[in-house]
Amino acid sequence: MPKYQKPKGTRDLDENTTFKFEVIRSLFLAISRFLGYSHVEIPIFEKTNLFERSTGESSEIVTKQMYKFQDKKNREFALRPEGTPGLIRAAIENNWLNSHNGDKFSYFGPFFRYERPQKGRYRQFFQLGAESIGSNNVESDAESIYLLSFLLKELEIKHVIKLNSLGEQEERLRYIESLQQWLTNNKTKIAKEDCINIEKNPLRILDSKKPATVKGIKEAPKIHEFWTKETSDRFKKLTNLLEAANVNYQVDEFLVRGLDYYTSTVFEASGHDGAQDAYGGGGRYNNLISELGGKNIPAIGFACGVDRIASALKIDQIKPFCIFIPLGEKCREKAFGIISKMWSNSVSVKPYWNESNLGKALKRANSIGSKYVIVFGEKEMQNNTLLIKNMKNGDQKEIPINMSSIMSALGLDE
Repeated sequence: MPKYQKPKGTRDLDENTTFKFEVIRSLFLAISRFLGYSHVEIPIFEKTNLFERSTGESSEIVTKQMYKFQDKKNREFALRPEGTPGLIRAAIENNWLNSHNGDKFSYFGPFFRYERPQKGRYRQFFQLGAESIGSNNVESDAESIYLLSFLLKELEIKHVIKLNSLGEQEERLRYIESLQQWLTNNKTKIAKEDCINIEKNPLRILDSKKPATVKGIKEAPKIHEFWTKETSDRFKKLTNLLEAANVNYQVDEFLVRGLDYYTSTVFEASGHDGAQDAYGGGGRYNNLISELGGKNIPAIGFACGVDRIASALKIDQIKPFCIFIPLGEKCREKAFGIISKMWSNSVSVKPYWNESNLGKALKRANSIGSKYVIVFGEKEMQNNTLLIKNMKNGDQKEIPINMSSIMSALGLDE
């Protein structure tokens, strides 16, 4: 066993995983910028009370999952468990909210929650997110959902958008009262661990992933039953917009999402592999900005788990394009000049500096799937040539050492 090991719930990301992350990040930034979102970076730690105020003091994130610490002046901080509160804090503090037609922001980075590690869930994890601030129009809801769905479509990840509405405050209060009464009378139908939230936050029970609760709440009252005509009409308009944009969605009458600040529209992108199948989700949070000290400005946004998206992303293992094998000290010295010129001409080439046996070197190059191998031994150095071998069909040829010949032999001269 190694003397030092990574902390539980974290992981070391290999080349194939980090490549997937790069693909996801670059595509997300390209799409979000195309839709008018500005990319920002925010601190990975904030004052603890920022998350307590926004995420909810009774939420599992705050009560059980936050990494909290005191600095040398005994000030309370926490590693960020989610992105929205920090982004809103930054937008208020830096006066980013000043556009008549709203302001839109994206972010990408590591987040931290102390929870039980399992497939697709880690204590250090990566999220991408997008927040649209300044419009309460239903078209803004549709745009946010469209961005999430479009990203997953472009990554060729099968998904469905689960959709619901928490209605306006009066509707939610009437629903919560009815739900509390039902839960109180049907405690045996939900998991014991969830009963604590009957009085504290009954909506959170609807977000439970515990099998007994998931099964039991199917008989509970539904928030749709408490909608006003205005909320029903808004929800119908949203579904019409999504249909027009070819967004695959389904109505989920118990979807609430797990954060206290959501109002009205909530949504979630789900796959097809069980309890941890949600790639991400979000909703409208019209009161959060004013609660954090800003103006009374409506907003909607979402976040996605990059780790989960990466696990579903079908990308072939990264293989080197070309491996350069210099045999011996003298050959290595001259080879470096050749290789550096190839790099300068944007040719992807990986040097094998430690080889002395050509047969073993070719086996190693073949085992990792390199497309080409360039051999530079004493014979080639004397003749001022390179031996280039196509590892797929076995063809090989000797060429003079100049970039034009190298590019042509590697099929890069077009």
